[in-house]
Amino acid sequence: MTQQEKQYSDTLARVIEHNAINDHIKLVQDCQDRLPALAAELGADSYKVDWSIENDGNGTEYNCSVGIQMPHHWMGSYVSTSHPFEKAEKSIREMYAKYAEEADKRKRRAEEELIKAALYEDYKKMYLH
Repeated sequence: MTQQEKQYSDTLARVIEHNAINDHIKLVQDCQDRLPALAAELGADSYKVDWSIENDGNGTEYNCSVGIQMPHHWMGSYVSTSHPFEKAEKSIREMYAKYAEEADKRKRRAEEELIKAALYEDYKKMYLH
């Protein structure tokens, strides 16, 4: 490879990396702009956008994840150019639906237990005295 070809190759690599970094920053910003509305809609206690750019010598990794904290439950998903915020949002909504269903089941069981306890107390008053 000639010196000129090497310079061209190095410049091209820097441009590609620069574009990848800019794309990643745009992706993270999109998540930071959109996640608060999703968290508010679902009634989350908090939310988080976590991201990093790491180079371990074997290549650069662009990482981003989003998540919301519900009472006693964290729901999150990764985000990338091939897995954009819309897919992460869909994943979080699916997790939320399961969470809400389980919460409803727990609530119904607790209500049933309260009713059983109240009925037993009434039974004791009426028949065991």
